[in-house]
Amino acid sequence: MLAFRLEELSTITHPEGKMRVRQEVVRIYQECQSLRETARRLGISRNTVRKWVRRFEAFGKEGLKDQPRRPHRSPRRTPAEVEEQVLKIRQETGWGRRRLGQALSLPEGTVRHILRRHLGARKGARPRRKTFYPLLPGRKRSRSG
Repeated sequence: MLAFRLEELSTITHPEGKMRVRQEVVRIYQECQSLRETARRLGISRNTVRKWVRRFEAFGKEGLKDQPRRPHRSPRRTPAEVEEQVLKIRQETGWGRRRLGQALSLPEGTVRHILRRHLGARKGARPRRKTFYPLLPGRKRSRSG
């Protein structure tokens, strides 16, 4: 089993540490030529060993690097023409997501996502509501109820 000292464990989360562990998986596999034996020695699953060995054989050392998690395509994403239409009407009228959704027969959530994607999130855009009974100058609030 792969045994790491405490100071080595922190390096596993870094890309270099991950590469070291993956290279060790490939090295042990090349030594014994058995997925089962490699998995048993390292205490990991055969599928994990298979994945790193296949990537190493296909791409060499570059195949052991982390792959991006972003999907290659988004089949359910709103078409660009519809997004342009939402943004155009928003710019012309200043309507919010509910009214835009009703005007274009789109769900309110879809309009919200489109506006966020193109205009950014408006955190803290609303002004703070004034209290109904403001504190008079010179008076302190009492802590007791």
